[in-house]
Amino acid sequence: MDAILRAINEPETIRVVAAITSEAVREACRRQRARGIAAVAIGRGLTAGVLLATLAKQDKERLRIQLAGDGPAGNLLIDAHGDGRVRACLEHEVEGDEADLAGARPSTARGCGKNVISTARWRVVVLEQQALARYAAPLRALAAPAATK
Repeated sequence: MDAILRAINEPETIRVVAAITSEAVREACRRQRARGIAAVAIGRGLTAGVLLATLAKQDKERLRIQLAGDGPAGNLLIDAHGDGRVRACLEHEVEGDEADLAGARPSTARGCGKNVISTARWRVVVLEQQALARYAAPLRALAAPAATK
């Protein structure tokens, strides 16, 4: 069973977050048929997403992490929500042997290559039809003069 543990000390100077993500990682790897280095990359990405999403102030906030790699695996995209939901997608399947996983901490460098990491965080807002119309009207007015030129 996956779990997230959050703790803070009494004077609120130290915050601790721990996560067990075995089931989520196993399911993500099963759905994407990921093995070897690809499975390690997905697992690390999912766990990072869950840990960073715990910093959300509300459950409706969402975090996206993109690892743009130049290796054969390509990009790794992670979406994590403040309520603990998380998903990951690896751009390409990576063929690897079990020798890649040797050692205490397997390296994902051969599969992922050099990465550029980008993150985005936003809050999901549900607008009713009337509120949406109220926000859309000024945008249409701004766009109309540009369209007639």
